[in-house]
Amino acid sequence: MKVCPRCAEELSDEATICSRCHNHPAVAPAWAAPRRPKESSPGRLGNVWGPDGLLPTSDRVPAPFKRLEPAGASGIPSKVWVSLILAFVWGFAAGTIADLTGAVLPRGAGLTLHAAGFITGLILGISGLAEVGSSDRLGRIVARLAIAVNGFNLAWIVMWAIQYGLVVRG
Repeated sequence: MKVCPRCAEELSDEATICSRCHNHPAVAPAWAAPRRPKESSPGRLGNVWGPDGLLPTSDRVPAPFKRLEPAGASGIPSKVWVSLILAFVWGFAAGTIADLTGAVLPRGAGLTLHAAGFITGLILGISGLAEVGSSDRLGRIVARLAIAVNGFNLAWIVMWAIQYGLVVRG
């Protein structure tokens, strides 16, 4: 059995003309011919929210609330701790390094070494502050303290560099 493409009448396999519409069943009308598929559009996702009201994530794509760097027990990223250490210790360490290498390096190199350490501390403090969670109040306080102390120390070194330049210039 075959079906007429115009009127959907069932015909025998040997029929050459439809008994209902009197057309040849092998010749399909234009509206019955298969059409070219339209541009494919993305399928609808439906309800993508999970039962807890959050978007589900896979193991390959981290959730937006996960930290970029695993924090320690206190929840403060290591960048913030390194920035804080540089803020309080770098002045003594750089001064010692400058004193030990005083014969090799010119006098202005010590000020440059001091400034480089405090600039590094500022960069680490700012990037660490960006990684601290918005609900982690202690982490934000420690990060801002590290940024403030590094900024103060850098301003102090710049003041000394200006004073050193004025003394050398005479």
